[in-house]
Amino acid sequence: MKNTDVQKRWGILLAAFFVNLFLGGIYAWSEIKISLIKELNWSAGSTKLPFTIALVMFVVLTIIGGRLQDKYGPRYVGVIGGILFGMGFILSAFAANYFIMLLTFGVICGSAMGLCFSTTIPSVIKWFPLKQKGLVLGFAVSGLGLAPLYMDLLTNYLLKLYGIQNTFIILGVLSSIFLVIFAFLLTKPSPENLFSEEKQVDYNWKTMLGSKFFYAFWSLLLLFSVASLLIIGSLGSIADAQASWKAGFTLVIILAISNFIGRVLSGYFYNKFGFSKVILTIIFIQIANILFYWSYTTVPLLALGIAITGFSYGALFTLFPSLMIDSFGLKNFGLNFGLVYTAWGIASIFVPMFRSNFIVATGTLNIPHLIAIFLFVICINILMKLKSLQPLK
Repeated sequence: MKNTDVQKRWGILLAAFFVNLFLGGIYAWSEIKISLIKELNWSAGSTKLPFTIALVMFVVLTIIGGRLQDKYGPRYVGVIGGILFGMGFILSAFAANYFIMLLTFGVICGSAMGLCFSTTIPSVIKWFPLKQKGLVLGFAVSGLGLAPLYMDLLTNYLLKLYGIQNTFIILGVLSSIFLVIFAFLLTKPSPENLFSEEKQVDYNWKTMLGSKFFYAFWSLLLLFSVASLLIIGSLGSIADAQASWKAGFTLVIILAISNFIGRVLSGYFYNKFGFSKVILTIIFIQIANILFYWSYTTVPLLALGIAITGFSYGALFTLFPSLMIDSFGLKNFGLNFGLVYTAWGIASIFVPMFRSNFIVATGTLNIPHLIAIFLFVICINILMKLKSLQPLK
């Protein structure tokens, strides 16, 4: 690879990072919904559906976008996604009623996010040797982990100065501009610069779905996601109940930074130790952390527990795609990635609904935590079976 091409690959890695960082505009909803409740008399329950629909469309369009980028390349798919993402925000500013908001923010923004996200990993990983894939992939996806850190502050600032409608417009314009610029930089390497397809077997989606390995892998991702989200969703309540700590934005900061670090460092550990050792270590740390949560009665201890949770959850987004590349190859990675990550999508959509309803019904956080531990134990069992299956390579 020529020096100019080496420089180009680092530029593409940075572009993928920034695409994911600016896709974090979707997190603006967490602040906008508060203003919708206070200023437009939305009910708390009604603010959940637009974001839920956005998650559904994100998962669906990650599959479709993955197939499109496999066929046409990441640049055009990403640019179209960037334009639609901004359009969804701008149209949301003029949503005349609740159902239009479901369409503009839920369907359009969620779909655009799926298109953009589906281009980042496949476009980056082919520029680097396979032995570097964990760290490279971790950095590429870390932008989304870091995004809440700036998005909460920016959205709050805009809402106070300009109100709901103008905030939607400003965020839409800014997001679209930056997404289009950075998505345009995403390209596939030429054949002579192609590192990551050397000595690999590439499986299409039909072959992948016909393997026992896929279903064990998918189940592991699903249960790991469910267990992690059960804990993350209750962190604010734990901080308040055990230390009278109204964590607020401090909680967002700790989770965002630890999530970012988890995505990057887990990639380094994957390259060094492999999937099984790293994910098993994280599961044991998570179980221990959950068991000790009830002894965290001071702010420093709670901050440590929250950071461990954020780190472990962030690692999910690096470790599983890395193993996918090793197991199923890169040629059809876009579509295969979308299919596998339906597991995370299902968890992200249904866990918040289950958790909030369950806590209201029982009045306790103990049961969700015990369920999380139980699911992590099942993950260990699946991991042992995963190791015994014939690798797809």
